[in-house]
Amino acid sequence: MKPRRVALGVTLWCTALAGSLPAQTALRTSPAAAPDTGVAPAALLRAGSLADNLQDDIAASRWELAQEKLFALQRLQPVLDSLEETLEARGVLTDRDAGPELSACLGTLADRLESHRRLPAQGSANAVGRALLPLLAAFAPPARVALARLDVAGRDLDYAAERGSWDAARDALKEIRGAYATVQPDVVRQAPDLDATIQRRLSNLAGALDAHQHVRAHSLAGEFLEDVDLIQSTHAVDR
Repeated sequence: MKPRRVALGVTLWCTALAGSLPAQTALRTSPAAAPDTGVAPAALLRAGSLADNLQDDIAASRWELAQEKLFALQRLQPVLDSLEETLEARGVLTDRDAGPELSACLGTLADRLESHRRLPAQGSANAVGRALLPLLAAFAPPARVALARLDVAGRDLDYAAERGSWDAARDALKEIRGAYATVQPDVVRQAPDLDATIQRRLSNLAGALDAHQHVRAHSLAGEFLEDVDLIQSTHAVDR
């Protein structure tokens, strides 16, 4: 997949939190459940952007830059761990089981960056983004969380197809369809042509996966991720 513009990775996580409740520190459950400061949401935004953009560095064999982003993620981990503990204690973090553990993902990523294993390293960096989704869900509206999930699942699909893990790729496509259903009403209302393009793209992806077409699946996955960026950068999601 061609590297995507770094700014888009930042925008995806920035907008997800910018669209949350006032002051960006209030949880969507009740004001009483809010964290005490705004530091953790800023760390979450930064971590999500790093995990996204790190994958582009790996794709371009910018190993030193990728390593620097890993170090930045490792420095953020104590803040994110504290945030997770706070959310769990207050009963806000309800879907932790849906994602991998951040510490394990960072450890695996470090090993794969050290050995310059491109595809495994990209998958590990994407797993970091997936580990952050439950935290994001505590702060951002469902539609904005769905956009972040679409980015993660789209990349998972691409990586799975490249390594020939067709069942995993189909699972990612299923996740994409579920997440897209959350934002689709907004897309249909504002850009029906884009919705038609995305629906056609997903149908073509299903066909490419069934036919075990690596190159076509890779191309379509890249185009789909550009669609996600287009939704994020030009269309509002309100819920």
